[in-house]
Amino acid sequence: MNGSDRIDEEWDGGLGGVVLGKAAKALERDICDRCLGRIFARSGYRLTNQERGRSVRVVLALVAEALSDRICPGGHQLMGKLPVHSTTVGVSDEPSDVPEGDQEWNTVGDGASSPPWEVPSMEGEGCWLCHDLFDHVGELSELVIEKASGIEFSSFLIGCRVDPGTSSRENLIWKDVDPTSAEPLKEEVNRDVGKILDALWPDREVEKGNPEITFIVDPLFKQVDVQIRPLFIGGRYRKLERGIPQTRWPCHTCRGKGCPRCDGKGSLYKTSVEQLIGPTIMEAAKGKNYKLHGMGREDVDVLTLGSGRPFILEISSPEVRSLDIDDLFSKINASSVGKVEVLEPRWTDRKEIPDLKSRKVKKRYSARVIFSEKVDEEKLKRGLSLLAEGPIKQRTPERVAHRRADLVRERSLHEVDARILDDGKGEITVLADGGLYIKELLHGDEGRTKPSLASILDLQIEVESLTVLDVLDRTE
Repeated sequence: MNGSDRIDEEWDGGLGGVVLGKAAKALERDICDRCLGRIFARSGYRLTNQERGRSVRVVLALVAEALSDRICPGGHQLMGKLPVHSTTVGVSDEPSDVPEGDQEWNTVGDGASSPPWEVPSMEGEGCWLCHDLFDHVGELSELVIEKASGIEFSSFLIGCRVDPGTSSRENLIWKDVDPTSAEPLKEEVNRDVGKILDALWPDREVEKGNPEITFIVDPLFKQVDVQIRPLFIGGRYRKLERGIPQTRWPCHTCRGKGCPRCDGKGSLYKTSVEQLIGPTIMEAAKGKNYKLHGMGREDVDVLTLGSGRPFILEISSPEVRSLDIDDLFSKINASSVGKVEVLEPRWTDRKEIPDLKSRKVKKRYSARVIFSEKVDEEKLKRGLSLLAEGPIKQRTPERVAHRRADLVRERSLHEVDARILDDGKGEITVLADGGLYIKELLHGDEGRTKPSLASILDLQIEVESLTVLDVLDRTE
């Protein structure tokens, strides 16, 4: 029967015996008080892991003495297996109150004269589990402070990257001990570093939910990585010039490197709505990149007017957070006259992006079309009225089938109007469900949209231009 089993049995298998039995098992390896205390982290109200481990170690040594050879054979052997790290309780200078003749128990292992909770580790050795990494918590804190220099933030969180070797040793000792209330080593590292920084940064808060910055400490390599929460700025844009895509459009042939197809530019278009808006804000925030999220998107050759299209601009790794977004929007408008106009700046967060991108809101369009034969205005209006009577079944258009799922979608028209211009062309205005492809609604897309205006009028229609007059996302 080993020492840990003997303690459990002597205590009749009670809770005390279970705790001390687990402790004795853990102390078969030379671990420090912190690593011992973490095994029982949910026990001992308001104790630190170091205090908890020290207490368990002392009680275990006293019990081991009570189980000495005079009472229970094996006690001395158990005491010899209780190595205690040099960073634990020091040897007292005060005289012992143990009678001189009863000090035999103080001799353990190779004859050392200190009790087992005071035996130092051998020269050059450290805690078997953590390798005394907690001696370097202050150094890790200094590395965090250095990394934080020049970055604006009001809330932070500490994370820890534990190396595979330490993680493996921790899992091994947990497997042997089978703890029920243990705390992972990295949680104690996070807490200890966090406490130091919390005291040094009184105007900043430790926030677990959504901190503005997270510092990931690596105790083994003495490194700190920084993760900065992105900025999210909402607004609306009006696209005033045709031939501009909503977002950057890298050349698929060269993947942005430059080739004959893109004239060495790496992009199929000179600019985009995203590129006209993003750089001004990214530079002010000292960020690393930007991304525009829009409520839907218009084709490259389509204008967006009215109150504009809602968007959210994401700035990654911003070092500056206190931005005057009204002023920044004014600068964007001044540099993009005749191309893009941004309106209604506001702060938002990532949570809004899925709703922004998934919402299907009604849109009002104006289209100028060319007919294959002469059409009078009454016939045109009648055809549009018929089109608005029932649902429109629209298969994914041929022009976007390479990037969209090939599905049949059902949409509706809510308002229609039209007039014939002096040159015989038609000007058509519709209020349609979000997701309805207006060009295909008019020309039919070779039968993929049913019904279409072309099929109702029994002629061919070419869409000369299309304009989004308004995006009706607001509650009237």
